[in-house]
Amino acid sequence: MKKRMWTVLLCLAMSVMAFSACGGKQAQEPVEETQQEEAEEQDQDFDVGESAEQIRGGTNQEDAVLVPLNTKVYGTAAKDQAFWLAFTTGEQAGTAYYLTFVNKTPHSSNLVVQLYDANGERLRQIEADNSGTVSAYKAEDLAANETYYVNIGIHASGEAAFMMQVLEEGTQTDAYETSDSFTMARGAGTVSAEEVKPGTNQDDAALIPLDTKVSGSVADGENLWFAFTTGAEENAPYQISFLNKTPGTPNVVLGLFDQYGNRLMQPEAGADGTMRTEEVSNLAANTTYYILLRGNSEYSLTIHGPKAEQATTAEQEPLVFEKPFELNSTQVMFVANKATFLDEAAAKAALEPVAKTILEFPDHQVLIAGTTATEGPQETSVLLSEERAKAVKNMLVKDFGVPESQLLTVGLGFEKDPFVRGQDIDANGNFVETEAAKNRRVVLVDAEDPIAQKILQEK
Repeated sequence: MKKRMWTVLLCLAMSVMAFSACGGKQAQEPVEETQQEEAEEQDQDFDVGESAEQIRGGTNQEDAVLVPLNTKVYGTAAKDQAFWLAFTTGEQAGTAYYLTFVNKTPHSSNLVVQLYDANGERLRQIEADNSGTVSAYKAEDLAANETYYVNIGIHASGEAAFMMQVLEEGTQTDAYETSDSFTMARGAGTVSAEEVKPGTNQDDAALIPLDTKVSGSVADGENLWFAFTTGAEENAPYQISFLNKTPGTPNVVLGLFDQYGNRLMQPEAGADGTMRTEEVSNLAANTTYYILLRGNSEYSLTIHGPKAEQATTAEQEPLVFEKPFELNSTQVMFVANKATFLDEAAAKAALEPVAKTILEFPDHQVLIAGTTATEGPQETSVLLSEERAKAVKNMLVKDFGVPESQLLTVGLGFEKDPFVRGQDIDANGNFVETEAAKNRRVVLVDAEDPIAQKILQEK
C-alpha cells in the first residue's frame, strides 16, 4: 500500500516538473501581461480622445489643481461643491494677468469666481452670467513666481459648465495657429452660410468668413454668438451689416466684443426692414472679435473686410488650405507610442473630405507634419511623429487615390513644432496630460504656404 502511494506521488511530481520545463505557466504569463499592457494603452488613448479638455478641481485650496497660463481649461461648477484651481505667475515682476471666464450653460445661475493668495486672503470676486459673455479681471499687482488660487462656484442650485483661462499680458508667440475645423481651414470661399451655426457663448462662437452672409432666427431670451478674424492690416475698416427681417418684432441688438468681454459697440436693427451697417476701424490685426445677437425675429449678418484686402486675395491663387488643418485626437487617434490607427474607420471618415479637396488641386503638393507631446528624447519623438504623418499619407494614397507625389511628410517632434502648442509642462515642471493630448497631432499645410516652405527649409 505504501509502495503504491509513493509511486503515485512520484508520478505527480514528475508531471509537474515536465509541465514547468515545457513552460506551462511561465509561457502564459507574458501573453497575459502583453494583453493587459495593450488594453491599458488603448484605455489611455480613449481617455485622451474623449475628455482631453475637461478638468476636475480640488475640494480645498491645498488640493487645488494647477493649470498652465495662456491655456483654456473646462469644468463644471455646482452649488455647494468646491472647485479649486491654481496658477503660478511668471518670472517677470510687474506683469499683469487677465483672469477670464465664460459661463457656457444658458439659463443657469451666475458663476461666482474668487481669487485668493496663498494665505487665504480673498483678492477679488467676479461673476460670469449666462449670456455667454467673457467675464475678465485684470490683476496688475500679483507677485512673480507665486501661486494663486481660484475658487469657482454657482449662486443657486443646478450646474454650470465653464471655461477658464489665465492670460499673461504681453505674451507673444511666433507660433502659427491651426484649425481643427476642416471647413474653416479651407477658407472663406468654401464656406456656405448653412455651415455656420451660432454658438451659445463667446467660447463657442461660430467663425464667419469675411464677406459671407449668414441668416437664421433668434428667439426671445436666446444668445447667438458669432466671431470673425481680422486680416494683417492694422486699423483697417470693417463693416458689420445686419438686418431684422421680421416686421412688428423688437429690435435685433448686436454687441461687438473683444476677447476679454469688453463691449466695443451695440447697434440695433429695427423691424422696418432697413439694413443696419456699422463701420469699425480700430480693430487689431490678426485678431478674433465676437458678435452677440439678441432679438425675437429672423436676421441676416455679414462682416465685410477691407476692400483693398479683398482685391489682393482675389488676385492670389487659392491654397488647398488657407489655414493649417490639424488632425488631433478628436478626429484621428493612434495607439500609444505607435503609428497605428486606433480606429481605422474613424480615420477614414476624417480623411475622406481631405482627400477630395487635395484631388481638386492636382498642381499643389500638401505637407503632412507630425508633432508630439513634450516627453522623451526629441530624436524618438521625431521618428514617431514622422511615422504617424506617413500613416496619414498612406491612407490618403491607398484608400482615396491621392497621388503619392502630391504628398510630403515630415516629423517635427516637439522641439521643432512651429504651431501653437498646449502647455504640457507646467510652471513646476510637471507633465500635464490634458495639454499633451493637444500636441499629439498631424497638421496638413499647402506646400506653397510660407509656413510649409519654412518647415521644409529647416528640415
